[in-house]
Amino acid sequence: MVGQGAVPAVIGLEYNRSKHKRYWLTTPVADEGRGAPETSDIRCFAAQFGALRFAPRRAKAEGLRQQIKEPVVAEYVVEFGKDGRPIEPDGRLDAPAFHRNHLAIRTLLQRFLAGKSGDVAEAGSGTGQHVVDFARHFPDITWWPSDLNAQHLKSIAAWRAHAQLPNIRTPLRIDLSDPAWCPEMHDGSGPGALLAVICANVIHIAPWRVAEGLFAGTGRYLRPDGWLFLYGPFKRAGKHTAISNAVFDTSLREGNPEWGVRDIEALEQLAASAGLSLHEIVEMPANNLILVFGRSKTA
Repeated sequence: MVGQGAVPAVIGLEYNRSKHKRYWLTTPVADEGRGAPETSDIRCFAAQFGALRFAPRRAKAEGLRQQIKEPVVAEYVVEFGKDGRPIEPDGRLDAPAFHRNHLAIRTLLQRFLAGKSGDVAEAGSGTGQHVVDFARHFPDITWWPSDLNAQHLKSIAAWRAHAQLPNIRTPLRIDLSDPAWCPEMHDGSGPGALLAVICANVIHIAPWRVAEGLFAGTGRYLRPDGWLFLYGPFKRAGKHTAISNAVFDTSLREGNPEWGVRDIEALEQLAASAGLSLHEIVEMPANNLILVFGRSKTA
């Protein structure tokens, strides 16, 4: 989760091995008035777009670092399974960030999904740890993990086999840049109308067409009472909600101009085109949010 053994290799201006995270970026930030620094954990996109390689200009990074009075600015993030961390013999990967954010995410889901039944798709499951946690705590829901990266799909399958839970299905190979997602969504072999779609830490580390495909597919497959839960860092009215997110966004865009932290208002426009509207914004740890979208009343 949010898709998660091999943590991503993260190398900062002042590298700290204790801050290693799998496909995640670590940016501790001492926010004014908060005392101890928090950690912003951002998972890299688990699809065909490959490993992120960026190196912010040191002068710019140094300037930003002075502004936020914190020394770590990530320069490299590598793909799960290629970061030097051990991989379980069965292919299971582990994301340290999962162990920090899964409870907050699950607590939010509890408000919307408790007592419900049906099919839920996780778009971009990464290592597969989140979907196992979800399935264990929502046993009446059938969970459909997905990814596009081959090693992530292997890890998801391995976690599924390890958990031995009856309500997790074989992972789907979903390409979110395609509004149809995958053949199984419409050939009868995949889920039915979806109770929910969960997508965490994906759209800012992927081209905009991935966000477009995510909303288009959700609009196509979500049932009338369904929800889309979108987790990650976001901008509000074009402005970052934390300096750490601004630093991260700059680094992303220097590495790939098509990537970057997305603005909530732009996502609302995509949602509207898919018959969805923003229902709620929920604060999460480390300057992340969950955006909750549902069917528009006029849809």
